[in-house]
Amino acid sequence: QYDPSVPYGGYKASGYGRECGPESLESYTQTKSVWIGMD
Repeated sequence: QYDPSVPYGGYKASGYGRECGPESLESYTQTKSVWIGMD
């Protein structure tokens, strides 16, 4: 039986997953560059 509070989407029944964990934030973020002129 699985605990519904553990992250899901990982490797088999390890409990380490992509959703509900800190790593899931990377899929919702995007890296951007900002150019600031120092004149």
